[in-house]
Amino acid sequence: MNNKGFFVVGMFLWINSFCSAADIISTAPEKVALTIYRENISFYDELVPLTSPEAADTGLVMVSEIRQIELPAGESRIEFRGVAEGIIPQTAKLQDLNGTIVESNFDYDLLTPYDLLRKSIGENVVLVRTNPQTGRQSEQAAVIRSSEAGVVLEVDGYLEEFTCGGDPQHISFIHLPSGLTAQPTLSVVVRNQIAARVTLQLNYLALGVQWRADYVASIREDRKTLDLSAWITLLNGRGTSFVNAPIQVVAGT
Repeated sequence: MNNKGFFVVGMFLWINSFCSAADIISTAPEKVALTIYRENISFYDELVPLTSPEAADTGLVMVSEIRQIELPAGESRIEFRGVAEGIIPQTAKLQDLNGTIVESNFDYDLLTPYDLLRKSIGENVVLVRTNPQTGRQSEQAAVIRSSEAGVVLEVDGYLEEFTCGGDPQHISFIHLPSGLTAQPTLSVVVRNQIAARVTLQLNYLALGVQWRADYVASIREDRKTLDLSAWITLLNGRGTSFVNAPIQVVAGT
């Protein structure tokens, strides 16, 4: 990485520190509880395997987070980081807030190479090429003109297709487009009468978590009664971990 603090995308994405404009940042919840839902079409339904592209969008989970936040008096913007990767943002609900919610439109836009390019159309960037023979790098000012079916750059007044093949090259981004975050994030603007440390509950639905039950029945010697046990298999098709989270599973239609 060069020493200019740029965001870099090519075959992969490099990210270094980015200062958020949020007044208050909640980096992670203190506690998380999950309720995982499953609509059984038949008893023999299998879990969608992690290797399948559908795994990330299969299964529904209600996530309940407990977060402790120091709120100042007046208006402030709270940024909730570390929410589930598959969050459905319009389902988010904030509870136990003593103040007033000024803006209840939660936002969610995760930083990915695709979204970084899509939101940088028309922006000035730096095209960095590396000579494979000498290892020396050259930099050229460029403008992103398209990112849909491939990246098109304007370099020195000419349009050029950016590819990851051929000579090693990458695009350095001077700044992060507004609305993108390096991790799943929700934000809300609130107004508080007095400064206080508050415990908030954040609830929302998310995709990508599945469950399945397998049962074992052991018949007792009297041949009249049996012991029934169940083994619950959980599958998380997203990148967010829920360590030591209590879980309820719900089946139905």
